[in-house]
Amino acid sequence: MWSYDALFLFIKVAEVGNFSHSAKALGIGQSTISNRIQKLEARLNTTLLRRSTKSIELTDIGRKLYDQLKGNEEAIKKIVNNTLSLKEVAGGTLRVVLPPVFSRSQIMPKLMEFMATYPEIKLHLFFESKIIELIKHGIDYAIMSQIPEQQNLKVKFLCESQFIMFCTPEYAAKYGVPMNLEELVQHNIVSLINEFTVLQQIPATNIKTGETTIVQLSDGLACNNSNIVKDVVYSNEIISGGFFFMVSDEIKAGKLLHVLPEYSFAAIKYYQVRHPNEESVKVQVFAKFIEECILAQNRMA
Repeated sequence: MWSYDALFLFIKVAEVGNFSHSAKALGIGQSTISNRIQKLEARLNTTLLRRSTKSIELTDIGRKLYDQLKGNEEAIKKIVNNTLSLKEVAGGTLRVVLPPVFSRSQIMPKLMEFMATYPEIKLHLFFESKIIELIKHGIDYAIMSQIPEQQNLKVKFLCESQFIMFCTPEYAAKYGVPMNLEELVQHNIVSLINEFTVLQQIPATNIKTGETTIVQLSDGLACNNSNIVKDVVYSNEIISGGFFFMVSDEIKAGKLLHVLPEYSFAAIKYYQVRHPNEESVKVQVFAKFIEECILAQNRMA
């Protein structure tokens, strides 16, 4: 990936028209500038400058890039300075509510990076799946799977995750992998429990066509926590369901197989919820951190 530092150097060299003069103006070595520009060209997979012993000349693509960048150095610097200023003043106690299962895979692996970046923040985490009253409990920021009824809260959609079926490669080797919904119901599958009621019928929606079919599951093993029951799948004797974020890493690593990937068996949406008058820097930087975690996970998916 190219760096802003390399772009700044490219702008200066293009303006001055000479590596040595640019080096004197910036107070760094000529070879350093030359090497960084070469790395920038390699990463962009194009030639920006034609070099001679006494001067440089912009290529056509180099000229187009320079024309787009010139005059924008201050805007780039402003973005960097604003970020640094947020880092300097972000501090105090931050009370946050997070959904347990979602946070385990999406947020917790990167949490200590946030703590290291903002050492002045004291982070108090409360893991809850239910909707709570932010103001009553003094909560600064929350992620919820439902929109609260309170109309004065700031609510922002974060992401959606699909409920999928999965099994181990060992299960597939022993029993085969269902290729359609008719074959799926012939397999041993963990049923879901919602509020102490076993859900033996679940909707299966074809992601491409949008067509939904009701699937009848066998009355065998049932559980109300798909994150915990996921471990039963490693017995290599059963297929289970769970939200994609719970198993995405294991699917990528080949430890689990995505069964019938063209179907979604449910979906859950997550929302960022904040107090309407909460504009503190500590909340801003944490909200940005959460969005970056989700964006990074989506890129990997």
